[in-house]
Amino acid sequence: MPVQPELFPPKPGDYATETAWFEALLDLRKEWVTAAEVLAAIGRPATDDNKRWVRNLARNSKHVLSGPGSPGYRHIKHSNIGECQHYRDAQISQGKEMIRNGIKISRAAHALFG
Repeated sequence: MPVQPELFPPKPGDYATETAWFEALLDLRKEWVTAAEVLAAIGRPATDDNKRWVRNLARNSKHVLSGPGSPGYRHIKHSNIGECQHYRDAQISQGKEMIRNGIKISRAAHALFG
């Protein structure tokens, strides 16, 4: 019988264990879950730092969907192909925008400093 992850939160600092716990929580919930709901499940306040921790867990996982325009976090196996495509497209678009901004800053610095 699987352990209910919300009853046994991981020890802080072990991202592999924390990420596996997060994936198990989302697998049990089977729906979109907000960062505040994840934090409430383990009794942590919904502070900016704690929400950042949840984002890092999602970033470390290959099984968690989330990103610009999504209603929270969801395990990929409970998602449909449209949600997966939306997530993929949003991540690729965001990456391209970050590359463009990096090039823009590099050119401005080169113009200033040579």
